[in-house]
Amino acid sequence: MKKALLVLVSVLVATACTKDKIISRKSETAIPKQFGAVYGVEDYAEAKERFGEYTVFGVIPNGGVLIRAVADAHDSGLSSNSLSIGFMPDKTQRSNRIDAGDFFINGEKFEFQDVAYMPGNLNEDERREFTENLFGQEVSISLEQGDQTIVSSNFRAPVLLTQLDVANSSPVSPSVDVRWISLEENITINWNADPLNENGLVLMLTSQGDKYNAPKPGPKETHLTAVFIEEDDGAYTIPDSFFQGLTEDQLINLTLYRGKFDYIKDDGRGYDYKFYALSEISGYFAVR
Repeated sequence: MKKALLVLVSVLVATACTKDKIISRKSETAIPKQFGAVYGVEDYAEAKERFGEYTVFGVIPNGGVLIRAVADAHDSGLSSNSLSIGFMPDKTQRSNRIDAGDFFINGEKFEFQDVAYMPGNLNEDERREFTENLFGQEVSISLEQGDQTIVSSNFRAPVLLTQLDVANSSPVSPSVDVRWISLEENITINWNADPLNENGLVLMLTSQGDKYNAPKPGPKETHLTAVFIEEDDGAYTIPDSFFQGLTEDQLINLTLYRGKFDYIKDDGRGYDYKFYALSEISGYFAVR
């Protein structure tokens, strides 16, 4: 498996061009206009209770900015970064993306070009470096139409997740990026902590039921469970209930998420936005 750290910035903005100024209105308790399942939970109130700010991940907005990084728990180092920006005036017409003005991320201007938003002053390598460097820093985002600010958001992006170790795990083979974990022991994970992160983390388990080294695929019945980790101190002992329902030799994927989220319910014209920076690291394991 190649070294992977994929950084994706996706901007979806929805509002019509105008000379009127719109004031951003934020509310941590605001209920989104449209919500999809998040970490396997479809009800917004339940998700909010279990995962706190991470519930915003399931919001389907008119617009927003996504800053995202993906790493491999069994590998390290940079692989590839991509930046994708668009405008979505109708949530049900996601392919209909048009110009909504100019986006600014930490002073860098992103302009609409043909069908997507692109940075005007960065080449591909500079764009990847710019995106990676947003993590661990204060991030300022605004949508501008002429000299008017339509909507804005300011937050600290968390430190990139670059480590996810499972104590007492062992490689199944030198040539395969899969590690054994024993469900007969307490399982503790370790990661590179971010002392300034006040939003906690989310650990998610997914499995299609496949068995390691089995002659044929499993039943393809998705097993998904997630748990909120309150303290970002670099260590967490996973409760036994997290692994309930798994069988010997079953392949699972463990993914750790660390993010900061901002949801704006209404920009004054009936459009909502989500802004967030999300770092994730994942790896495959086989249980025994």
